[in-house]
Amino acid sequence: MIFQFAKFLFDRLAGSSSGGLLWPAYSCLLLLIDNPLFFSQCHSVYGIESLVRSLNEALLLTDLAVPTQGLLLLTEILDRQPPSERLFPGASGFAAVAEVVSAGVSFSCLKVATQAASAASVLFRLNHQSRPVLYGKIEGLIEAITKRFPELPVPSHPHRGIAHIKFSHQRSCDSERSCPEAINLSQYRWTGQCWKPDPPSVSNQPSKNTPTTQYFAQS
Repeated sequence: MIFQFAKFLFDRLAGSSSGGLLWPAYSCLLLLIDNPLFFSQCHSVYGIESLVRSLNEALLLTDLAVPTQGLLLLTEILDRQPPSERLFPGASGFAAVAEVVSAGVSFSCLKVATQAASAASVLFRLNHQSRPVLYGKIEGLIEAITKRFPELPVPSHPHRGIAHIKFSHQRSCDSERSCPEAINLSQYRWTGQCWKPDPPSVSNQPSKNTPTTQYFAQS
């Protein structure tokens, strides 16, 4: 049941350009990927194309918290994908991800660029490389990161990106909006236009003590 929900969310990402839909969908998927079955049942492989398509739309939005959250989801999927299950069966999939990550790194908002650089560091792993290896895309991404080196911060403490899900977040880069304080899969339902909370039952706060990926690959 829960993984039918994952398929549903990815399908919604594929056809939406609304920040009001994209951000909650990204956040719910960030919770779902904590379950190893998300990857063993190939939901990441199924949804990667929809995620990339939605990120291209998210980078056009004025609410910059949306692409930041989407790039966080991409980073976590790239980081947790088992090496035995290739995320990109063909070169076109890798090329599409490299292009959207490069666009994120070159983005004017530093918060978006920083999260994109984090995604890039994981994308460089050997198990994500396509066959044949797209050296041109890799070089372009490295060049985009190099241009932002003076601006990009390096995290002082390793922590998993799931702790960065801001359920009561502020818009990035001086933008503001109100949003739900939490997205609990058992308390939210899809109405066709927005996410509506069900009556609360048992408090279930997301963990804040899990580690995140580094911006650059560790040796």
